[in-house]
Amino acid sequence: MKRYLRELGRRRDLITYLVTSGLKAQHRASVLGYFWWLLDPLLGVLIYYFIVVGVFGRDGGSWYGMYLVIGMIVWRWLSSTVQTASRSIVGQAGVITQVYLPKAIFPIGAVMTQLFNFGFGLFVIAGFAVVFAVIPGSDPAWLPFIVGLLMLLLLAVALPLAFFCVFVRDIETLTGHLLRIWFFASPVIWTEDRVRETMPWILDANPMAYVLRAYRDVLLENRTPELGMLAAIGAASAFVVAVMLRHYSRAEHRIIKAI
Repeated sequence: MKRYLRELGRRRDLITYLVTSGLKAQHRASVLGYFWWLLDPLLGVLIYYFIVVGVFGRDGGSWYGMYLVIGMIVWRWLSSTVQTASRSIVGQAGVITQVYLPKAIFPIGAVMTQLFNFGFGLFVIAGFAVVFAVIPGSDPAWLPFIVGLLMLLLLAVALPLAFFCVFVRDIETLTGHLLRIWFFASPVIWTEDRVRETMPWILDANPMAYVLRAYRDVLLENRTPELGMLAAIGAASAFVVAVMLRHYSRAEHRIIKAI
């Protein structure tokens, strides 16, 4: 395990290459190029704002506008990471069969790539804050902590997903459907009070409900997030990451055979 971690540390340059090449490949053939890093999350927010406010007639005031944009940007990071991670090892089969590389580096690279995209999403949130005249207080100082927590949670999802997709390719197809269920089971476009009285277990059992609440606490409500629950999610995620890295170190040969 220690030798595997040292090997991952020595491959930091490969992680950098995976991130930069992944970012360049996303919009390589498009006319607008890197401008899509801002336009894509913005269009996603506007579409759901129109559906929820225009079609379903919900109050579209400044509070809900910020509530929606924060939820959509954070969810976009999770969704894009999960979808990328599911093919992160399988998609590199040609390289993996020719050169020895620690396989965990590929889902880690997927998480880091989408972290960069999330950074551009924060500019979209800032733009909406200007439009809706939302003035941040001192609590946004918690933002780096929450970003790090979500990155740890995404690693806990990406590492097992990438591993099992090598052996059961159907998981990749199933992932899209599970993401849609998780999306509507999370307070991304709807507010927590709509289900708190009837189905509170949806919120209590969903780690993304706590993460989304934490982002909104510091960016919208200007209050300290629930540190106890966030710490529990972080500890559970760290445990899963440690277990999976140990599993990767022992199953490298199985991955090569399966690919």
